[in-house]
Amino acid sequence: MANQDDSPEKAAKLRRQAEKIARERQSLSQIETGDLSPEEIRKAFHELQVHQIELEMQNDEMRRTQADLDAERERYFNLFELAPVGYCTISAGGLIDKINLTAASLLGISRSALITRPLILFIAKEDRDIYYKHQKQLEETAEPQAYELRMLKEDGTLWWARLEAAAEQDEGGSSGCRLTLSDITKRKKVADKLNASYAKEHKLRQHLEDEAKNRIRFIDELAHELKGPLTPILNSSGMLREILPPEAGSMPQKLADNIFTGTQLLNNRLEELLDVARFARGVVTLNKQSTDLRQFIEQVVSRYTPSITRRKQQLLVDIAEDIPAVYLDQSRLEQVLVNLLSNASKYSPDSSRIQLTASQQANELLISVKDEGIGISPEDQAVLFQPYQRVGRDQQKVQGLGLGLTVVKHIIEAHEGQVWVNSEQGKGSTFSFTIPVSCKEVPGLKTREWTAWTTEKRQI
Repeated sequence: MANQDDSPEKAAKLRRQAEKIARERQSLSQIETGDLSPEEIRKAFHELQVHQIELEMQNDEMRRTQADLDAERERYFNLFELAPVGYCTISAGGLIDKINLTAASLLGISRSALITRPLILFIAKEDRDIYYKHQKQLEETAEPQAYELRMLKEDGTLWWARLEAAAEQDEGGSSGCRLTLSDITKRKKVADKLNASYAKEHKLRQHLEDEAKNRIRFIDELAHELKGPLTPILNSSGMLREILPPEAGSMPQKLADNIFTGTQLLNNRLEELLDVARFARGVVTLNKQSTDLRQFIEQVVSRYTPSITRRKQQLLVDIAEDIPAVYLDQSRLEQVLVNLLSNASKYSPDSSRIQLTASQQANELLISVKDEGIGISPEDQAVLFQPYQRVGRDQQKVQGLGLGLTVVKHIIEAHEGQVWVNSEQGKGSTFSFTIPVSCKEVPGLKTREWTAWTTEKRQI
């Protein structure tokens, strides 16, 4: 495309050429053909034809230049005037110098009516300090500014805008700025709705947390209140069983046994409630100590053996040969093992097998209890470790509050471990948990030789 600055010079040149041709034509018309030789006449006509062709070529070039100018003007119009954001230039005095149609549309007024008007008139009074602040920073640092504020249309309608300002100088050297305006009203409305939803959700969550804390506090206080009178009943019934004559099937002995068994069961339920409350309040402290895992499991299994044998069930124990000494809270881990073994026994048929395995996996101790019971559905597995969950397998009317596995989960997580279940209905369940193995050497603690438990599964 030809440079627009060359147009006046080309026009003057064209004018001179046209005048020359006109003079030549006039001179030619005044000359008698008899005064010129045929060769001179041929040359004169040739020269006139050349000039005519030159003029035609220049006209073609001018038409192409004009077409290019029109196309460029169209592109400029689409790029600037119809841009998706508003553009304007602001003078040092804050007056609108130039503005595109998009910006004029955002402000709800014609472009001609905006020229030389102060931009501040179209900014909400409450947000004008934001505009002044960023304009000052732009003048002092010349760094581009971006900010959001509320603007006004000509009819007073408020709308949210994002402004991006960059410093510039006009042709006279005066400072000003280029400004882009984007309508973010919809985005702000969505953000306001989201913030309101977040605030409502936060308030609801806080209410639920407070309710949960109150419930835990109530359970804690209730359990303590019930344990108070229960403790002497449990102790007295135990003493009564010891002092009564050991006559088989005597009524006093049966009554004493019933009282002791009932109070012991109730005491266990209250302990579960207290454990849930303690863990929820974060007041449980683990008493970790170095533990010979073989000896520890042997003791737990020995204490639980009578419950297993009463139902003619078999307990197979398999402990890996290289099982290390572990730092753990023995009373709490015994509580976990007893709970898992008790569940395996309760939900398995008579004469079935229960397997307890222990091994080291990387830096973790892995213990599993597998049964041949009724299994657990995938839906029930998803809520199995939540409190007060009596899942489908409890249709057998097994006693309990649904807190045992919740306590197990709390204890294992307090040891920085994990607990999970693998189960299929009708094919039994395997409960497994891991706890980290301490890398610290346990002074004076040696691994016991226990070939009966390590080289083969032991049947109890």
